[in-house]
Amino acid sequence: MVKNCIIIDDPHKADEARSDVIRQGVIDWFVNTLESRKNDPDRTPIILIMQRLHEKDLAGWLLGGGNGEKWEHVCLSAWQDDGTPLWPEKHDAEALERMEKAAPYMFAGQYRQRPAPPEGGVFKPGQIEVIDALPAGPIEWVRAWDLAASTSGDFTAGPKLGKLRDGRFVIGGMERDQLTTDKRDALIRNTASRDGRMVRISIPQDPGQAGKSQVLALTRMLAGYNVHSSPESGDKVTRAELFGSQVNVGNVLMLRGAWNHPLIEEMRLFPNGSYDDQIDGLSRAFEALMSSTGTYSSVHTPSL
Repeated sequence: MVKNCIIIDDPHKADEARSDVIRQGVIDWFVNTLESRKNDPDRTPIILIMQRLHEKDLAGWLLGGGNGEKWEHVCLSAWQDDGTPLWPEKHDAEALERMEKAAPYMFAGQYRQRPAPPEGGVFKPGQIEVIDALPAGPIEWVRAWDLAASTSGDFTAGPKLGKLRDGRFVIGGMERDQLTTDKRDALIRNTASRDGRMVRISIPQDPGQAGKSQVLALTRMLAGYNVHSSPESGDKVTRAELFGSQVNVGNVLMLRGAWNHPLIEEMRLFPNGSYDDQIDGLSRAFEALMSSTGTYSSVHTPSL
C-alpha cells in the first residue's frame, strides 16, 4: 500500500521556458534532487501536472524517455478530436475560439497541451505553396548557414532562398546534418560548388576572436565565391518574424523535396521546438536578400 506520493505542479515558468539553460536546470533538479526524496524508490509515485511550454520541457523530456522510468500520460485538450469542447459548461466553442485567437501560444500550452499552436504561430507553414518546378525568370539566390560542430544536438543548416522579380520568395533547397567541424566545412564547400558562383553565401560571425577566426577560415576556403558574414543582431524570434510574415501571407513558395517535412515541422513548433537551425538560416538568408542591391542569378537549379 502506497502511503505517500510526490506531486509537481508547473515546474516551468512560462517566461523562462525558452531558455535552454533554465529549462535544463529544471530537468537537473528533477534528476538530482526530487527523485532522491522518494521514501520507496520503487513504489513512491510521482505526479507531474503542467502546461506544455516547449518540446524539451520536463514533460517532453520524460515522455521522450527521460531517465528510463515508465510514465502514464493523461492529456486533456479543451478541444476534443471531433472538434467539440471538452467541457462546454465552462468554455463553449465560441469562447474557446475567442481565447485561442487572442493568445495562440498560451492557449496551445494551457488548453491544448501542445508546445505550439497546431497550425503554427510565428510561422504558419500551411500557407507555403509547394511547387514541382521553379517559376520562369531570373531568381536572386542566397545560401545562408547556421553553423554547428557536433554529431549530436544542434544541426548545421544551409537553406537556399531565392527572391523572384514579382516580390515573392522561394525556398529552393536545404542542407541539414549533424557534423564535426571538418565534415561541416566540407559540406559548405561542396554545396557552394554545386550552387555555382552566382549564388551568394551568408555566414554568421560568433562573438569574440574565435568567431572572427572561424569566419576568416571559411571565407578563405570559399575564395572565388560571393561570401558575406555578419554577427547576429537581436533575438532569434525577432529575426524570424520578418521572414515569418512573408510565409504567413502566402508570399513564399517551396520546391518539393525530401527536406520539406522536417522544415515544416520546425516552422510549426518554432520557437518552442527542439530545433531552430533551419529557421535561423532562413532568417539570415531573408535579411541578406532584403539588404541586397538586386543582383539576380540566372542559375535556377538548386542543390537539394
